[in-house]
Amino acid sequence: MEENLRRCPLTETPRQLVIVQASRIAWHGGQDLCMNLVDGNPVTYWTIKKAAENIPNAEIFVAFPEHDKEGSDDFENVISPYIAGCYYGHSSSPLARILHLTESLSNDEYIVRIDGVHMLFDTELTLNMLNQASSRKLDCVKLPDDFPIQFTSDIYRVGALRKLNNILNKANAAEYYVHPKFYLFAHPEEFNCEYANPPHYEKSFLLECRNLCKTIYDEPRLDVQESKIIWSGDQMAFHYEIAKKYLMPHMSVLDIGCGEGFGCRLLAPAVRTICGLDADVETVERAKLIATAANVSFCCEDATNTSYADATFDVVTCMELLEHIPPHSILQEIKRVLKTEGFAVFSTPQNCMGDIPVNFQHLKEFSLEEVTGLCQEFFSVVAVIGIKQGRIVISDDPRGTNTVVICRNA
Repeated sequence: MEENLRRCPLTETPRQLVIVQASRIAWHGGQDLCMNLVDGNPVTYWTIKKAAENIPNAEIFVAFPEHDKEGSDDFENVISPYIAGCYYGHSSSPLARILHLTESLSNDEYIVRIDGVHMLFDTELTLNMLNQASSRKLDCVKLPDDFPIQFTSDIYRVGALRKLNNILNKANAAEYYVHPKFYLFAHPEEFNCEYANPPHYEKSFLLECRNLCKTIYDEPRLDVQESKIIWSGDQMAFHYEIAKKYLMPHMSVLDIGCGEGFGCRLLAPAVRTICGLDADVETVERAKLIATAANVSFCCEDATNTSYADATFDVVTCMELLEHIPPHSILQEIKRVLKTEGFAVFSTPQNCMGDIPVNFQHLKEFSLEEVTGLCQEFFSVVAVIGIKQGRIVISDDPRGTNTVVICRNA
């Protein structure tokens, strides 16, 4: 695999290894956000540049999946002044990419890991975390699970990642190859980890970040490409798989905010009928063209004021929508069209500082307590699931970057 590692000349000064993980294709199969443009360059460029300018003696490698190697020369030319090299390999395992890039390091050395889309990562905090890890001989340091992810980075001890890889090779846990830090934190008997103290950001700073990142989040829809999905990291499919546990063959289902119907197509085999509802005419027309199952239909309506009669549906799913609109109006409408004892399943980003989200398309992102309390105003809450990242759920720990709430209409 050495041919997949493209190296730039280095000085002999001792360096701090920084790995920026990026990809042109996201886990759900569409274009990854880290390749969207900010001021004419991909987000990943700005992440790399910030690391190079703010982390002393940074030796930066960019770790790409194997499928990104073709046609990568132009991007490499743009980032070449700031990096030591690019590595391409292991499309479904970011952990394997890290291990390849750290082969020459000792077990007790530390790396900084940054997601390519996180150009807002807090550099001062990153250096403090690196000091926290090395001074206390920790295996991993990260921010709390519900801290706004755009400001985050992670610190790993190389030996801990090697030990974890040996564990995962014997287990059926592919999701941890994508997000290894959560396994480390979930097993304190084997790994010594600590959270960093989360900073408080002023309102003016968050507004500045929100404005700066507009072009990152300017896509109106999540582009799900089913043929390209990599299961181990795909969270959108996971939302619907959770909902599927509450379905039965006789049920009628409404999927609100259906987009091009990915969720409807996934759930259709499990129910009698499913209707996808979306406010965008062109999106609904594309959904109709893609769907083939006889029990799937689509409609273009306002989700807060639908044409359906009271108590029409056994189940209503509403994924990644509550953050986009005033939530009380849509929850009231869902309650109206849902049968008594019917289920409603919601997913939404979880953010302990969500009053001013970085994503400008989101009016508000909810803390765990906020979204639970909101749903309790209308429904009986059956379960609250905190998704750490991707598909990772830790039993009895609802903190995460995303919340799924399962409700019953009393």
